[in-house]
Amino acid sequence: MSEPLLEVRELVKHFPVRGGAFAKSPGAVRAVDGVSFDIAAGESLGLVGESGCGKSTTGRCILRLIEPTGGSVRFQGQELMGLSQARLRPMRRHLQMIFQDPFGSLNPRMRVGDAIAEPLEVHGLARGDAARERAGRLLEQVGLTREHLDRYPHEFSGGQRQRVCIARALALGPQLIVCDEPVSALDVSVQAQVLNLLDDLQRELGVAYLFISHDLAVVGHVCHRVAVMYLGEIVEIGPREAVLTRPLHPYTQALLSAVPGSPAGSRVLLEGDPPSPMEPSSARRFTSRFPRHAAAFEGGEIRLREAAPGHQVRCARLEVLQDLAAAVPTA
Repeated sequence: MSEPLLEVRELVKHFPVRGGAFAKSPGAVRAVDGVSFDIAAGESLGLVGESGCGKSTTGRCILRLIEPTGGSVRFQGQELMGLSQARLRPMRRHLQMIFQDPFGSLNPRMRVGDAIAEPLEVHGLARGDAARERAGRLLEQVGLTREHLDRYPHEFSGGQRQRVCIARALALGPQLIVCDEPVSALDVSVQAQVLNLLDDLQRELGVAYLFISHDLAVVGHVCHRVAVMYLGEIVEIGPREAVLTRPLHPYTQALLSAVPGSPAGSRVLLEGDPPSPMEPSSARRFTSRFPRHAAAFEGGEIRLREAAPGHQVRCARLEVLQDLAAAVPTA
């Protein structure tokens, strides 16, 4: 089996919380707490979860836009965590990001042609007319025209701005793009167009995606595999069909239950208040929100267990989750 393009192992990011003058001791928000996964070349992995679960922080830590607290990130077999910024810079050609807000990620005083050409010039790949020519081809590749080169971001619609951001992300010929909620700020009618564009570009260029989203329908459209995050941990990961049609973890089931049109008999509700993200991982973070599934998280070590080839779920007793899932009606 070939080596994965990206290997993430036990990635951790804790944000210190400074206590007041009379606080006993400062704590830390465990935004990412031991996340591990692989992405193969040309593959799309969807990272889903509710707001605050740590999925965007995970993407930024992989690219070292935020410095991780610990863990390992290997790209094409090379460890990224120990690299200085000078040594990391050449690697950034191969690792790019598309942000949620296209307007916020573009310089309002820079023409889009210059914004797309800038990374080419920074990395010494093209300058002047050659960089502009390459920018024009990239705009055409994402469904715009060369006439847009001299326009400013405010002259575009939201969908067009995101196409510009996609063109800029493609400028250096990356092998992996972290897509952080790339369509959540767009109108529903435009979302499908941008998703189809990303799908077409992947088939054409062979680029891999880490696709971060809270929308399971979006993830189901573009991703080969799905990883579900809850309070900084991956609680279920596997092929798209297995996770979205035969989920085992109650948190995954609760997310799917929130999708309009889900069968009433299969609904799993999030109960009580979510545990504090400052508390270490324990059975309580599951038993307090999923009391009907409490037995699956007691009486053993809580870890990812393989339910089927490539399909893993975090629990202490896998057979309990499998029995409960089998008893849930599917229609």
